[in-house]
Amino acid sequence: MIVLSAITVPGVTWVLESRPLQYAGARSFSIYLVDEPILVSVAISHAAGVLPWLLLAPVAIAAALLVAEGFYHVVEEPATLLSWPLDIKPSSVR
Repeated sequence: MIVLSAITVPGVTWVLESRPLQYAGARSFSIYLVDEPILVSVAISHAAGVLPWLLLAPVAIAAALLVAEGFYHVVEEPATLLSWPLDIKPSSVR
């Protein structure tokens, strides 16, 4: 649906090519990997009565984004750079 909209609806391509969405797309795998442990930690903190949920939610989001940014630079980006010389393509993997 998004791809079809990007092709047919004027302005959608501009939104999808915006810097915030490009940034989020580049970091999405790192966010995916780190959000679960952070959200579980926040849920445990909330259950223990450390802080109310409305205060923990922004902290959890900020922590997930910060940790994901670090993960992106320390793990994902170097791994991607190391894989380029291998020139592995899906069709060549058997």
